[in-house]
Amino acid sequence: MLHVQGQAVRQTRRAGWYHSAIPCRYIRLLGQTTGTEACSSKNFLTPLQITSHISINVWQTKFELSRAQDKEDIVQYLGDIRNQQELMQVAQTKQAEDLHQIMKLMQKVTPTHH
Repeated sequence: MLHVQGQAVRQTRRAGWYHSAIPCRYIRLLGQTTGTEACSSKNFLTPLQITSHISINVWQTKFELSRAQDKEDIVQYLGDIRNQQELMQVAQTKQAEDLHQIMKLMQKVTPTHH
């Protein structure tokens, strides 16, 4: 929780914009001019801007960390695929060589009928 002028604001992605705007909405609905003036004054906007910048900064940091982790996971996954393909090629080559050797042995062992 972030405390701004005695108010606790939950730090979520929308905390700076969503939660801080709610008091102004209710004050405007009630028609209290002093409250409306307070919402538009610099005293109200400065904490809102600070909260907004902190929220945006936290979100950008989390997003960048998530992006870096996703990139690392993708690179590792693609490396695993490449390794599996190479292992399959080696196995196929080995099978082809083994089959060729078996065919040679069968030709030597099997008598030819003319």
